[in-house]
Amino acid sequence: MAAMDQLGLPAKTCRVELQIGVARRELRFSTPVITVGRSAPGQTTPPDIDLEHDDSVSRQHAEMRWTGGRLSLVDQSSTNGTWLNGEKLAPGQPHWLKDGDRIAVGRLSVLTVHLAGGQDAGSSS
Repeated sequence: MAAMDQLGLPAKTCRVELQIGVARRELRFSTPVITVGRSAPGQTTPPDIDLEHDDSVSRQHAEMRWTGGRLSLVDQSSTNGTWLNGEKLAPGQPHWLKDGDRIAVGRLSVLTVHLAGGQDAGSSS
């Protein structure tokens, strides 16, 4: 069964390219909420994007959330901040994402968001 968003609609999908230093990997998500952070030893539910090797990333650093067909990013009051396309985000304030946006967390980690079909986060399709 497909994941649903808060309105009970099928969740959109996104692909996230994760770059930590020179290492790269690709992750795909179709869940309504994507957590970004650093897991703790013995933690039963690690973040969806676990940046465990970067101690400058907070345990609950940021969150991406699908709402009404749009993907937003919120800094969860992280210690070292979250940066969207070079701009530092205010904690707790959602920012709409679009295809190709780059998110910097910690000293080493950069996420590039790719929305399904290259759609803009503002589209309702």
